Amino acid sequence: ANDYDFALPYWNWAGELDCDVCTDDYFGASDENGLLSTSSFFKDWTTICYSSDLPTTVCDPGVNTGPIFRYPLLGETLPLATEAGFLWNLEEYDTPPYNPMAACSWRNIMGGNGSPHSGLSSYTQEKRFLHGQVHLAMGGIMSDVPSSANDPLFY
Repeated sequence: ANDYDFALPYWNWAGELDCDVCTDDYFGASDENGLLSTSSFFKDWTTICYSSDLPTTVCDPGVNTGPIFRYPLLGETLPLATEAGFLWNLEEYDTPPYNPMAACSWRNIMGGNGSPHSGLSSYTQEKRFLHGQVHLAMGGIMSDVPSSANDPLFY
C-alpha cells in the first residue's frame, strides 16, 4: 500500500503466438520439464491444492504440493484477437438460462463456455475459448482450477 513504484505487468494475450511474458524478466521461463528456470524470481514459489486426483480429493491448504510448473502453448493456442473482439459486439452481459448453456452471453463467452465465433454455448464440448483457453494454453498448474491461482501468471 502507498508504494507508487509497484506495478503488475499487463499481458494482452489476444492473438499472441507465444507466451512473451513467460521469461525470467517477467513470470519465469519453463525448462524442458515445465519447471520454472533457476533464474526466475518465482523459482522457489510452491503450490497448494495441486493434485491429479482433484476434484475428488479435498484440498489441504497447509500442504505444499510442489513447485510451479507450466507448459506454454504445448498443444493449445492462445485466443485470436478477433475472438476477443467478438465480445465487444455483444449487447447483453448475460442471457437466459443464465448458466453455462446461455447463448450470446458476454459472461459465458468470456469465461470460455461459449464460442467467440457463433455466440453459442460450447459447454458440452471439450473445446474452451478465451479465458478458459488461456488457462489450457499455459498448461501445468494454470490448467488446473484449484491450483491455477498459485502461478503468478494467473494475475
